Amino acid sequence: TQDVTFRLNVIRNVGSAFSISAKPEDFPAVPASRLSVTDNLVYNVNVPGFEGVARGFLVGGDKLTDVTLAHNTIVGTTTHAVVLGPAGTKTTRLVMRDNIFEGVIHGDNMGYGSSSWNEYAPDGTFLNNVLVIATDGTVYPTGNSYPANFSAIGFVNASAGDYHLSLVSPFKLSNGARDPGADIDAIQAAVRGVVVP
Repeated sequence: TQDVTFRLNVIRNVGSAFSISAKPEDFPAVPASRLSVTDNLVYNVNVPGFEGVARGFLVGGDKLTDVTLAHNTIVGTTTHAVVLGPAGTKTTRLVMRDNIFEGVIHGDNMGYGSSSWNEYAPDGTFLNNVLVIATDGTVYPTGNSYPANFSAIGFVNASAGDYHLSLVSPFKLSNGARDPGADIDAIQAAVRGVVVP
């Protein structure tokens, strides 16, 4: 699969969010490349009735290239924000920027944080993300923010499903161009009129 854009979606009531693999099997195949996942809102992850492994992004496989994961808001991933691997593989030009999500960065057969990112995405970019994680001394990539909980982000009204950043959020326009996380107004416009069962 190549040249795919997935954007302006609302995803809810799932066990995990996104899984992106170079190829689905061990037989010869053209590895996936040039994938863009941007401006998506994911919530009610790993809640009762929709239990799962609670990952934000599972990314990997041999020769996966040019993947951009940007401006996504994923609320409720409680274990791993990013899982990379499997062992012995690398993702080329993986870009993760301006996302809001929760959990650790973990590489297969590796520890957590920057060491895993550097092993599995050595030429990748991890920048301007807001990653909710409890500080335990693990080193994570610089140029990002690491609040201790979602309440520190400053959503307008998360309990009512409003994931805009409030005017007093410490992350409002934090990179100077636009808010981190998904463009909630654009998503609402894109899904207006959709019948939700």
